[in-house]
Amino acid sequence: MKDQYVGDVNDYFKYALLRSLADGGEMGVAWMLTPSDSRNDGQRLRYLQQPDRFAPLDPSLFHALAQLVRQGQRSVSAVEGAGILAGAMYASEVLHDDLQSRWRYFESVWQICAKRRVLFFDPDNGLEVSSVAKGRRGSSRYLFWDELENAYARGHSVVVYQHFPRRPRDEFIAELALKAHNVAGCSTMLALATSHVAFLVLPQDEDSRFMLERLAAFSARAAAYNTAMSVITF
Repeated sequence: MKDQYVGDVNDYFKYALLRSLADGGEMGVAWMLTPSDSRNDGQRLRYLQQPDRFAPLDPSLFHALAQLVRQGQRSVSAVEGAGILAGAMYASEVLHDDLQSRWRYFESVWQICAKRRVLFFDPDNGLEVSSVAKGRRGSSRYLFWDELENAYARGHSVVVYQHFPRRPRDEFIAELALKAHNVAGCSTMLALATSHVAFLVLPQDEDSRFMLERLAAFSARAAAYNTAMSVITF
């Protein structure tokens, strides 16, 4: 996550989904914050000029993000201050590439979010890729499988932000689900795909029915925005 992404259309869908999955505020958020850069990422703001189309998905969220963008307050600290994810606990430190600071970052995540039922990871790109090793340049943009495994083993239902590579999406989601099953031991993976990204949901067994119902309800509301829901069980 970068501050420059706050308020864009992917951010809007992200918070709308998390607000649907939250249960009484029992959510932890690991922003996996990285420094803003000079790229144009995060400029998908045109949706804010179409309130009739986009606001019905989550009206109060739409107007809160529109206000942050209008006031130039595009940062995760502004999101936290606005109460967009009511009752959430946040790991807000900047995540760096080197192994030592990464270890410290995740130790902080486990402490801050220890009692949160749902734990959301917001990496720039998503789950690890073979071309970028942990501790190498650019590794802060990824969540690594051992970190996801650790989160799941600690009893959290895990949600991960994931960009799509240039390959068939259904095949990619199915591959991630199999990997999640083999690594973390989850018996179900839920996914919501938008035009640009996916949100992967790995529920604990006791949360599976609740999260499936919540995601299905959200998917029905979001159907007009070219979204697709997947449920893969083992």
